Amino acid sequence: TLDISKFFESIDHELLRQKWCALLGVADLPNDHRAVFRAITRYAIVDRDAAYERLGYLTWQAKGSSRIPVYTTGFKDMPRQLCSNAEFREKICGKGETFASLIETNKDNFGIPQGSPISDLLANLYLIDFDSALETYVDAIGGAFFRYSDDIIIIIPGGDAEAVAARDFAMAEIKMHGSKIVIKESKTSVLRYYPAPGGQAFEKLHGEQGENGLEYLGFRYDGKSAYLRDSTLSRLYRKVTRSIRAEARALVRRYPGKDQAYIEGKFNAPEFMQRYGRVADFDPRSDYDSWTFWTYAKRAIETFGPLGKPIGGQLKNYGKIVRTRMKHEIGKALAA
Repeated sequence: TLDISKFFESIDHELLRQKWCALLGVADLPNDHRAVFRAITRYAIVDRDAAYERLGYLTWQAKGSSRIPVYTTGFKDMPRQLCSNAEFREKICGKGETFASLIETNKDNFGIPQGSPISDLLANLYLIDFDSALETYVDAIGGAFFRYSDDIIIIIPGGDAEAVAARDFAMAEIKMHGSKIVIKESKTSVLRYYPAPGGQAFEKLHGEQGENGLEYLGFRYDGKSAYLRDSTLSRLYRKVTRSIRAEARALVRRYPGKDQAYIEGKFNAPEFMQRYGRVADFDPRSDYDSWTFWTYAKRAIETFGPLGKPIGGQLKNYGKIVRTRMKHEIGKALAA
């Protein structure tokens, strides 16, 4: 597995334009396409904290020899519309004599923003020749190649020599697509899988990653079963903890003077857990209308089949964790 370092930030504008033209079969971009190209390459940003400070939602507090940001309004209470149109023009755009503009336009000849409707499409277009070269290489030796944005996996028959050759080919080929596009050596791993009782076993050949098996797109495979990666679960529980902390503080404010047992009784655990998935123990047979972490996990179990059975076990303590963390956060909020 390989990982492209800072992929979106490293996309060369001229190479992107050339590939765009090649896709359309034209020498230069039509006017409407050129307008989109300019917008995506000369994108503008506003630093969040600078905007919050300008609009009065953030101040700075001295701490020793440095300063730390202090929000005058909590994130949960932050208005969806931060300012009026007039305030935006004056305080953010600097359309007046009082404030300088906070808008920063990308002046580099590389980089496109992540998150825009067309960014993923253009990122894939940018590496279309790289994909073709890798596909040709692995097809010739009976292998398979997949890339999802900046995450690459190459599967080939053979041993150490064949794996290293494929890795080196990919790392050399990526250099043909812009001076800033590189593959992170620290996130590159080479593993060998071989038949073993109960499925397969693996051996890590090269790289810092892969101590516990193949890790790719949020999952880990150890030769016998597929699991959610530890980092995937950590992100879930960080998100849950932030929400629990906000919920605990809100409950303490709502019931001033009440003790912890009373406030804990007001915490609607089933409603809270439903925001992230199933109220009871994780059940992969349950369905939800909206895409949540649980539908993601359920789909994974269905897709992996018997290999994905351990995923349910990884999530079975979710309810207990939520209640334990809520108890802790209510105690902290009462003591504050």
